[in-house]
Amino acid sequence: MRYAAIAAAMLATIAGPAFAVDPIALPVTSDSTLPVYEGSSFDWNGFYAGVYGTATQSPSYDRAYGIGVNAGFSHAFDFVLVGGEVAFHPLGNANVATGYLQAVGRGGVLVTDNVLLFGATGFGTDTGPLDDNHVLAGGGIELGVTDNVSLRGQYLHGFPVTSENPIEQVTFGAEFHF
Repeated sequence: MRYAAIAAAMLATIAGPAFAVDPIALPVTSDSTLPVYEGSSFDWNGFYAGVYGTATQSPSYDRAYGIGVNAGFSHAFDFVLVGGEVAFHPLGNANVATGYLQAVGRGGVLVTDNVLLFGATGFGTDTGPLDDNHVLAGGGIELGVTDNVSLRGQYLHGFPVTSENPIEQVTFGAEFHF
């Protein structure tokens, strides 16, 4: 009998009604706002001009150094940038003093809002006594550091057109965007 009473009590417990616990209500609105970082995005569109330092290697004059100026225009389509520029830099070392004029087209990818990886191709000519002409090809990286200033590093290889002397050109400079 004792076992029957225990069994009946267990059955009553299992078969009895279930009672749910009321949910705890938490407020979902608040007067405080979450901090959101709004980084500045660089505007790559429009006209720019800059200054740069260059080191150029050529069989004609070994290694020469110079300071140059450039001007160009670029436009960004989403994350793709296209543009073109002209540049001039006088070059010199102990053996030669000359200048180099170039025009290149640029195309690149915006890795972030402030970082551009680009390729460049164009034409360059020696304006001094060497009179060498080159088809230029290379690339570089540009970093937007303020709202209208960027820093650039670029490498160009010059394939000879009017001589047998290729060139290697490395430039570092600052661009001012208008």
